[in-house]
Amino acid sequence: MPLISVIMPVYNAEKYVSTAIESILTQTFTDFELLIFNDGSTDKSGEIIQQFTDPRIKLFDYETNAGLVTRLNAGIDFATGKYIARMDADDISLPLRFEKQVHFLENNPEIGLCGAWIYEIADSDDPRKKKLYKYVQDHDGICIKLLRHNSFAHPVVMMRRIILIDHEIRYEHEYFPSEDYRLWIRLKHFTRFYNIPETLLHYRVHKNQTSTLESHNKKSTGIKIELIRELLVDLSEKEEALYTDIIKQKYKNSSSYLSDLYSFINRIINTNKIKKAYPPALLTREFESIWKSVSRKCIGKNRKVILFWMKLYPTKNSFNYYAYIFYLLLSSFKLSKELK
Repeated sequence: MPLISVIMPVYNAEKYVSTAIESILTQTFTDFELLIFNDGSTDKSGEIIQQFTDPRIKLFDYETNAGLVTRLNAGIDFATGKYIARMDADDISLPLRFEKQVHFLENNPEIGLCGAWIYEIADSDDPRKKKLYKYVQDHDGICIKLLRHNSFAHPVVMMRRIILIDHEIRYEHEYFPSEDYRLWIRLKHFTRFYNIPETLLHYRVHKNQTSTLESHNKKSTGIKIELIRELLVDLSEKEEALYTDIIKQKYKNSSSYLSDLYSFINRIINTNKIKKAYPPALLTREFESIWKSVSRKCIGKNRKVILFWMKLYPTKNSFNYYAYIFYLLLSSFKLSKELK
């Protein structure tokens, strides 16, 4: 049996699929099977795939389109490797990707999901159009970031198959196109995470991608609300609205709203100190950073709001108090210049 099973769904990717397959076949680590699911493509994708004769390729050719989630789950069921590696038909895995991920996972058995940094590229291979995405590296940091962000690039992850099998975990249709985000939330209860701090994949952005930003945002917001409910089981409708504002980074600058938001953030911090669902120091730092961001944005729109924070700050006449007020004033002037 191969050490890695690579799952690659394909749907109308004739422009990119050859490059994607070649990037897998030319990996420096060679002990893998490449499971390609041609999901009812109506272009020449199937013909292009069939031109490859490498015995490591296993092609599943379907006449009808069943969707990404169905094919991903079929990949998990058909996989025989110790590890499952994801790959999309329009991306490019860099040559050392598998070698680095396998080396890390073999030496860190407590890690069940391993990602990496990616370069986002436009609809060309022009290196001038690349954008680097650096994901948080360690498990605790990843879990805290998951409260507000997807902390993995799906096409570059490698997972231990046994965890998915033993806990009967699969991708869920109702969460598409954020099915990967939902998978991480389920997996965090059974294993630990890591992102290799190196670029191991080029992620292509183009107009033919299936999911829309609106649909993705709606589903991912729902996942984040579910996640905060794990910490605050009695989350009210008002608090849900406040957390949605935190997710979308859209705030009102009235004193009553900011007072509610401040109280809500403190409830998150204090509840976690009791439950210890996340490392308290890290979560506190994360939400204090959110509060500073709120401060900066709101002060930039209305300097009168600074009086609210002067009353709100818990320890008056301290160095931190004056430093914070100075920070807010400085931020307001900087933002005023930016808005002109």
